Amino acid sequence: MPGSDPARALAVAAPLGQLSYAVRYQEFLDNIEPSERIYHAGDPAATVRAALREASAVATTSAAATSAAAEA
Repeated sequence: MPGSDPARALAVAAPLGQLSYAVRYQEFLDNIEPSERIYHAGDPAATVRAALREASAVATTSAAATSAAAEA
């Protein structure tokens, strides 16, 4: 499609995939034995933090590219 940026779409999709994984992982935790939860309790939060870091990197890269294009 003219004007589309498939690489950018993939970059944006990566953090969204991690967030989806975190939700599914939490659903898993909600349905396991309480005694087993302690071994996995921090995993969804760690995945959300990783998604936020990746989203921040995507936003920074995008802002830099936009700035460079404006200067050209």
